[in-house]
Amino acid sequence: MASVLRRMTGKSTKKGAMLSREEMERMYGIGGAEADKTRKLLDLLETISKCNKAKDLDDAIALSIEAACNILECDRATLFIVDPIQELLVIRAAVGTEDQDIRIPWDKGIAGECYQTGKRLNIPDPYKDKRFNKETDKATGYKTQS
Repeated sequence: MASVLRRMTGKSTKKGAMLSREEMERMYGIGGAEADKTRKLLDLLETISKCNKAKDLDDAIALSIEAACNILECDRATLFIVDPIQELLVIRAAVGTEDQDIRIPWDKGIAGECYQTGKRLNIPDPYKDKRFNKETDKATGYKTQS
């Protein structure tokens, strides 16, 4: 499995290149959107493996955020850590920022709603959504797009 993972993702230090769509279809019977989905899942598996080898939590977070941006094809991602004692969502790292801890009540804003309900939300223009907390953008210097 490891050799298939290395060959399909092209992330190996050993010889072997990433499989093309044609090779994936020929060898594994998958192509098109299914091949893209498979590559993204394999990237996720590789990230999990790298996180297991990370020297500390901050490195694991950075790896996770980088992978999320690549897989989701976005310019930025934020990982929230749950602080159950203080009932907060904590941002330890955000792509493009210095190490900043931002603390958000776990029942406030769009992030709080996602945490409380377990549902994913895609808000095309968060500045038009009354739940959106603009303070996080002020603290990070980034303008959230969606």
